[in-house]
Amino acid sequence: SGETDFWAAPLAGIQKAQETISGQGMQIDYHLFDLGNRKSFEKQCKQILQKKPDGILLAPSFTAEATDFTRQCDEAGIPYVLIDSTLAGHHALCYVGPHLFRSGYLCAQLIQFYLRGSGTIVLVNISAVPGEWSSFSQINEGFIAYHRYYSLGNEIVQLNIPSIDSTTAQQQLDQIFEQQAVGAVFVTNSRVFTVASYLEQKGHSDIFLAGYDFLPRNIDYLKKNTIDLLLCHRPGAQGYLGLLKLYQHTVLRKEADPILYMPIDIITRENHAFYNDHIGG
Repeated sequence: SGETDFWAAPLAGIQKAQETISGQGMQIDYHLFDLGNRKSFEKQCKQILQKKPDGILLAPSFTAEATDFTRQCDEAGIPYVLIDSTLAGHHALCYVGPHLFRSGYLCAQLIQFYLRGSGTIVLVNISAVPGEWSSFSQINEGFIAYHRYYSLGNEIVQLNIPSIDSTTAQQQLDQIFEQQAVGAVFVTNSRVFTVASYLEQKGHSDIFLAGYDFLPRNIDYLKKNTIDLLLCHRPGAQGYLGLLKLYQHTVLRKEADPILYMPIDIITRENHAFYNDHIGG
């Protein structure tokens, strides 16, 4: 799936960091879960707490469950580092990842360069887990804040697609396109290829399409100009730096900076061939 494609990058970064600190007194266990199954995540969390590790590197994919898990880590005195997205009220050693609000804000600016003021903008949130919109909401808020700050008149329609099934996405997108004169679409995660496929099938490839992440399926549509730009937060570097932060704290006893924001990279058809995730650099 698109989610699995995305998570290959932070996993590669973690493995690269593991090679870097090999033999330095740190044993690493991997606990992988099904991205479409809350129970799978909860099961792994329970197993981790039973092991009582010296530290945890966590991507908080399920907000409520991850919040409960980090609370239990706090109570047990287990330090943890968050990557990819953050949690309200957390006590992590460090957050390594994007400033999601600013990422949405930037994309709003980039889309305005294209629209020059006219057209409805559709914000599309696609999740394999219905109701899991927390990281999307920060991106959406940043996007809308840009329009409010500059008093822009574009109508913004938010579309939550609670399934990764392409038929479900097509049905909901059909409704929007029947009702609106759409000028641009912004997909707030790596599943932008789902909307690219829809636009191509419907002959709407002229509509500006932006989304996230340097994945093969996204790059294919970028090359064809169906996707106009991708924003990337260097997930490989997140995994790499996240594990190093945990190592520095648990083994070297160094204090970690509480936040390490990733750059927001802008990838287009013209520069994608030169892009890399800067793992270890």
